Amino acid sequence: MVNRHIDNQTSPCKSPQRSRARRLPALAVVALCLLAIGVSSAAAAVPRTFFGISVVRPNASDFKGIANKVNAGSVRIEIAWPSVQGKKNAPFFWDNIDKRFRQAATYGLRPQPVLFGTPEFISHTPGLITPPVKNKKQLKQWESFTRAAAHRYGPGGSFWDESPALNANLAPKNWIIWNEQNARAYWNPKASPKKYAKLLKASRQGFDAADPGILITVGGMFGYPENKNSIAAKEFLKKLYRVKGTEKLIDAVSLHPYAGNIGAVKEQVSDARKVMDHSGDRNAKIVIGEIGWASGGNPKSYFLIKNKKGQDRLLKQSYKLFLHKQKSWGITSVYWFTYRDFGGNEVCNWCPQAGLLTKKGKFKPAGESYKKLVAKKAG
Repeated sequence: MVNRHIDNQTSPCKSPQRSRARRLPALAVVALCLLAIGVSSAAAAVPRTFFGISVVRPNASDFKGIANKVNAGSVRIEIAWPSVQGKKNAPFFWDNIDKRFRQAATYGLRPQPVLFGTPEFISHTPGLITPPVKNKKQLKQWESFTRAAAHRYGPGGSFWDESPALNANLAPKNWIIWNEQNARAYWNPKASPKKYAKLLKASRQGFDAADPGILITVGGMFGYPENKNSIAAKEFLKKLYRVKGTEKLIDAVSLHPYAGNIGAVKEQVSDARKVMDHSGDRNAKIVIGEIGWASGGNPKSYFLIKNKKGQDRLLKQSYKLFLHKQKSWGITSVYWFTYRDFGGNEVCNWCPQAGLLTKKGKFKPAGESYKKLVAKKAG
């Protein structure tokens, strides 16, 4: 099988632990090993795409600012199924998603797609996020959606053919499947590793029909969702890996290690890494799909609400941790939530003031620190 693991976790100087890895030509292996030895000073740098942004309701100026103000290299883009297919058997309508991909690629940002959501013609539950796993028919419909999305935006996809002015090398190879599926709010009525495994399998089948080289990332999980019908990320991941054949479907795991302090952030990521390793999936990578803190609000009302100095301090501490553990944990990218403050609290009660910039686009201390960090650490 093709090597679906992200960014060459296994050193080319050693034999990979899993049969999925493609073998490099011998001369190429030697060259890579000599290069690694000869430029050890550059090994500390990470790709600019390591620094990503998870953005809320972005506009063209936001994408420009993400690339040119804070100098990030990647941006999460949700491809919500209901937004591209509102009626049963209707053709897919990509215009709104095209707009975001075009805005991102125009400024050299690599899109990180997140496939998510179920149209009401399948869920029949307005207002509830119900996954399409009730029966084989629903799973087939999800498979068709993933295949169509990959045909549109994956490497060699029609979007890139229709946009010759854009850099087709930005076409995403790594795709995140769902969002916080361990939490009842996003997997109604009850989180289920077995059912989520079915969604991964249907996604794999859809991707294989479009491009077998596309990589699957498990949807981002918060470590400790509160509802009784939710499952802690560590336990969810353990149970997911126990489902027969699932390990072969997973190329990376996305985490949302939100916490009031850096120790609890570290605990969530470390726990996930241990579960992955103990499950025989040492080559699978980790994506920090969301991380952030608010710079204002009532700190007593929620553990993610700090002041500007607190937000800045935790940003510095978290990125110091992720960069230090980047190799040992296999982290490919970190997405800060979010780029710019916004109005309303329909997303969450702390989210509106989580930006690196204010609503008017002025840098906060955390934004200044982020920009300096990218300049210093991105290769």
